[in-house]
Amino acid sequence: MGHPLFNRTFRALRAISLFSAVFLLSTAVAPLDASAANNRRSGHDGIYASKPSVYSKQAELVIDMDKGEVVHAKNASDLRHPASLTKMMTLYMLFEALENNELKLSSRISFSEHAASMPQTNLLSDAGDTIDVDSAIKALVVRSANDVAAAVAEKLGGTESNFARMMTSKALKLGMSKTEFYNASGLPDARQVTTARDLALLGIALKKHFPQYYPYFKTKEFTYNGRTYKTHNRVMLNYSGAEGIKTGYIRASGFNLVTSAKRGGRQLMAVVMGGDSGRARDARMMQLLDQAYQQVAGLPPVARNVAVASVAPKASKGRVSKTFAAGKLKTKKLAKTGKTIKRKVASKKIRSKYRLGNAGKSALSPTGRVIASL
Repeated sequence: MGHPLFNRTFRALRAISLFSAVFLLSTAVAPLDASAANNRRSGHDGIYASKPSVYSKQAELVIDMDKGEVVHAKNASDLRHPASLTKMMTLYMLFEALENNELKLSSRISFSEHAASMPQTNLLSDAGDTIDVDSAIKALVVRSANDVAAAVAEKLGGTESNFARMMTSKALKLGMSKTEFYNASGLPDARQVTTARDLALLGIALKKHFPQYYPYFKTKEFTYNGRTYKTHNRVMLNYSGAEGIKTGYIRASGFNLVTSAKRGGRQLMAVVMGGDSGRARDARMMQLLDQAYQQVAGLPPVARNVAVASVAPKASKGRVSKTFAAGKLKTKKLAKTGKTIKRKVASKKIRSKYRLGNAGKSALSPTGRVIASL
């Protein structure tokens, strides 16, 4: 990692501790050096066994990648659950396997019983099904498919738990000193933690180390087994210059998002964690990007769809408020989604319960609503 830009950015991210003095004082824990952290992680004992601070306290970070400087930071070193931002590391490991010629884009990955049992979101795979690596990458980026994440984990690590140890080790090598993984998807596990700072490092590493595969994060849709899946990354779709990366949600994390963007020749990497809703998270991300581009390049805000930038009022029984902008369009989409949800919840596969580490709770709410990673 001798590239000057990456080194400057890494030093800038390490300096974020200045923004988190309150957190450090309250925990009274001295930073661990890499060797000490690695020793503590052997056998996946975990450095951060306790739960993160309350997720509703939002964490944010914006990095100017051109200068390697922190533009904005808020709670950037506080522990959070990554949810499906976990799949950024799953993809990093998959890209690395491609680069090392361990796999090809045409290679097939099989779904085991374990992988096929993963709850929504997924590709509704069955044990014995296969998927090529190219489609698997798109499924992780666009669909955030948990069954694909588990299948990739087993392909590269033998078992998902062993792959999670590999992910944690890789995170440490990338400088992600507060990150621990226990699964490849981001499905709920109280031990699986990270920080906004660590995720920014991962986003930068993905862009720097795999420029040939990074464009996958701009994928808007893909087709698998005759069905077309479209991205739910609204920031990528509605913010000029946004290059995608990853969304994520579980109850314990709130709504998370990592976004890279390039405007006026200036590259930013931004992280928002703990949003109250997907729409509020997206609006905050676009606001931070606007503010950062104004600060670093004097660029005006990006014009965007008010329906995406605004926070929709809550509506009862799944209906969109008539006062909400573009209400007819949203109602139509919601009605279509409602049918899909009913069909999927009726599926035997989706009714199966996913055990959450040591907690032993279902990934489905009492009403049957999926609360898995997105």
